[in-house]
Amino acid sequence: MNHILLYEIAFYWPWYLCFAVIAFCLGRWLGGLGLLLSAVAISALIMFIEVHSVFHDMREHPESGRDADMIFWFGVLCRLVVYNLAFLPIGLLGWRLRARHRRAAHETQIG
Repeated sequence: MNHILLYEIAFYWPWYLCFAVIAFCLGRWLGGLGLLLSAVAISALIMFIEVHSVFHDMREHPESGRDADMIFWFGVLCRLVVYNLAFLPIGLLGWRLRARHRRAAHETQIG
C-alpha cells in the first residue's frame, strides 16, 4: 500500500505545484469566477493526465484484455473531487488576498 502512495506522490508532485499555482492565481485575479475556472482547469488537466497514462499503458500491455472500464472512470471522478477539494483552500487564499488588496486600494483612494 505504501508503494502506491509513494508512486502517486512521485508521479504527481510537479502537477501538484501546477494545480496550486492555477488555483491561487485564478482565485487572486478573477475572484469567485476564478475559483470555478480553476476547478475546471484542474479537472481538465487530471482528465488529460489519467487518460493519457492509462491509454499509454493499454497500448503497451501484452494482453489485449485491459481497457478503461467504469471502474477507471469512477476512479478519475473520485480523483477530480479530491484534488479540487484539496486545492480549494489555496484558491480561497488567493480570493481573500484579492479582497484585501481591493479594500486597501479603496481606502487609500478615499483617504
